[in-house]
Amino acid sequence: TDFASRVGVGALSGGIAAYISCPAEVAVVRMSNDSTLPVNERRNYKGVVDTAQRIIKEEGVSAFWRGSTPFVQRAMMVGVFQVATLDQFKELYVRKFGQRKNSIPNVFCAAMTSGLLYSIATMPLEAAKNRMASQKPDPETGKLPYKNPIR
Repeated sequence: TDFASRVGVGALSGGIAAYISCPAEVAVVRMSNDSTLPVNERRNYKGVVDTAQRIIKEEGVSAFWRGSTPFVQRAMMVGVFQVATLDQFKELYVRKFGQRKNSIPNVFCAAMTSGLLYSIATMPLEAAKNRMASQKPDPETGKLPYKNPIR
């Protein structure tokens, strides 16, 4: 397959997988971040099931997708970098450094390069996703501080 097809397939598959897994991701982020909050702001979750049940009861099912935009965008970028660039870098290392394609050094070097690029590209989206998933409504206005990955 050509590079453009791999980019499309990587983005689509990563985005769909992320959207489906949003409830689990939100529950894990909430549970993980809870202990870092000041004592009076903690939700004191007892586990993943308790977290999910309380989110549904206290905020509604839609709260599970509150941070979905940056989560899906990040997963799309991961899919693009993992699916599309890995083979490109394998070829690059064959041409530039004479590595045998699909040898252990070739796969290692290509995977490291691909992984480095995807880490750099997705870090801001990861931070936005975590902020949106763990946000609380303002006590006075009831509004959430983040509406999208930029603000």
